[in-house]
Amino acid sequence: MEEKEITELKNEISEKYKNDIYFDNSKIIRGHRICMSSYIENAIATFISKILPEHTIFLDSTIRMNRGRPDLLVINKDNKVVAYIEIKSKMGYCPNAENDLKKMVRYNNEFKSKEKINCMFSEIGYKEVSYGEEVKLFFISLSSDLCNRHELNRKYAENLGINYYTLFSGNYDKLKNKDIDNFYKKIVELKND
Repeated sequence: MEEKEITELKNEISEKYKNDIYFDNSKIIRGHRICMSSYIENAIATFISKILPEHTIFLDSTIRMNRGRPDLLVINKDNKVVAYIEIKSKMGYCPNAENDLKKMVRYNNEFKSKEKINCMFSEIGYKEVSYGEEVKLFFISLSSDLCNRHELNRKYAENLGINYYTLFSGNYDKLKNKDIDNFYKKIVELKND
């Protein structure tokens, strides 16, 4: 089952990337690609929901206390956040994630200090969830792995208590597995949380 979900995730990202500049109407011509980040967030949320069907995924909700917007929050059946996931898909060739990682830690500490957080959704209003010390932090980078910066980012993230993953390497239309197997295993572990 693991390989099927990973292949579906790669295919979903690749297909969106390949098809984002084409229109049925030949009089419409796009000069630049559509931002892939929302597509990638949706694809990863779907991937996680297949692994954790009993959990709820909050995607890009605004937290009322600081207007922060975690990319994904994974909520268990007891209405507790078990994972906070940031996804960075536009970091460039040789990214320095230090500021993004620090911001994630700052938000995590603010959320923990309140114990309950209100997540705002434009269509359904607010949903309150519990947020505590046990929340696992994940940082996903989708960018070229041709430089050593990912290892520096990974070490920095580990020192902050964040799981850092580069799920794939290569362009969006030719993704090759990198950390996806390890990420999958860590998500499976959340079934018991």
